Amino acid sequence: MRDDQRLNRAVPTLVVALLLTAFAAPQARAQFRLHPPTDMTLVVRSTLAEAAGEPEAAIAWAESLSRLEPWSAFAHARVAVLHEAMGQDFEALAWGERALACD
Repeated sequence: MRDDQRLNRAVPTLVVALLLTAFAAPQARAQFRLHPPTDMTLVVRSTLAEAAGEPEAAIAWAESLSRLEPWSAFAHARVAVLHEAMGQDFEALAWGERALACD
């Protein structure tokens, strides 16, 4: 197949992809607002502790963020995910509900 033919096939696909992206983006934003925190230091420390195999420390850093920014669904969701990873389902559900209440 020649390059011209490949280009002719690719253009409609790209146009469709761009249109889908343009029309789907506003709907996705309307469903949830998961804004990142204003200070990423606590998120980084939590992530580093999680990567180092220290889930309790990761949770402590994430909980610090949620106390610092109690309106942040991102902060509460981070704590929920960490509790879920440790198998602490009830704690994860409680933090998840807090995250949902922020939206």
